[in-house]
Amino acid sequence: MAGTSTPAKRPRSAQASAPPQSGFLPLIVDAHSGSILHVAPLRAANAGRTAKSGSGATTQGHELLYYELQAAGGAPVRYVVLLHGKRERAVDAARALADEGLAIDLDAVSHKEGARESLLRSLLEKTLASFKEIQGRHAGGLTEDELIREVGETLADKVSVSATSVEEGWQELLERGLRSKVAMLKSGPFKSTTQASELLGIGEPAVRKRIREQKLFALKVPGDGEHRIPAWALDPGVAGAAAASLYASVPGMDEWQLYHFLSTPNGNLNGLRPFECLLSSATLTPSLRAARDELVSELELGAGASLLAVVEDELKAEAREGRAA
Repeated sequence: MAGTSTPAKRPRSAQASAPPQSGFLPLIVDAHSGSILHVAPLRAANAGRTAKSGSGATTQGHELLYYELQAAGGAPVRYVVLLHGKRERAVDAARALADEGLAIDLDAVSHKEGARESLLRSLLEKTLASFKEIQGRHAGGLTEDELIREVGETLADKVSVSATSVEEGWQELLERGLRSKVAMLKSGPFKSTTQASELLGIGEPAVRKRIREQKLFALKVPGDGEHRIPAWALDPGVAGAAAASLYASVPGMDEWQLYHFLSTPNGNLNGLRPFECLLSSATLTPSLRAARDELVSELELGAGASLLAVVEDELKAEAREGRAA
């Protein structure tokens, strides 16, 4: 009912509004941490048309991938490469990024038949080569689903090779992925604690204290222990009590999983990224304000109601689905 702060119960959906251009992203996911290690984008043959967002398809817009995604204009993630490790964490990460698509499980491949050391080192190159080969052969005449299917069949052939050890290949991919992650965290929309201190008008020790107290969302840079803060996390609507409440709603959730949730378009939030539901009113663009007002109206909340409880419900549901996988 209007005026209540309780969100209307709606069926969960992984659908999200499709980007204006369509592309495909082969991903490597670290099964130990559930984090993305490396992304290699490629504009699809049919990039000029609006992508279909089929049941379970998820578009990606999180800032961690900003520089990669801008080359593809935003892209549905269809291909997820899972490294060896704790299987349920890998499945968790894959589902969060690609509810629909082809998942190449290198752990299963290596245990079943083995795989060449060069396979892991060159898998992304093989994937991209497959896209280019098929696009060239059909002169851009394939639909998105046809291209996905044909590339999937090509990749299936490439990963079904016999060999011995894959440890060297894994290590190289891990190291390359970590270097890529560090580079992304230290550039673009992420702020250092020094920069955050200047923007917030407080001392750097106070910034670190807020991070420790989970009142300021941050990601740790692999290797050096420094924290980087997404620009949106400094917004008064996201920082402070809201951040603390989000952390408390899913105790023990990996910071990268929480980041992916907050920065990925959500079908149950009408395609808004969860952090966009929390931004302070003063920082909203006209289009974002209109989208939020529409969501509030759809949920039959009171005018100007906080969407924090709605976002928390979505986060808890994500966590439950992950545990059930």
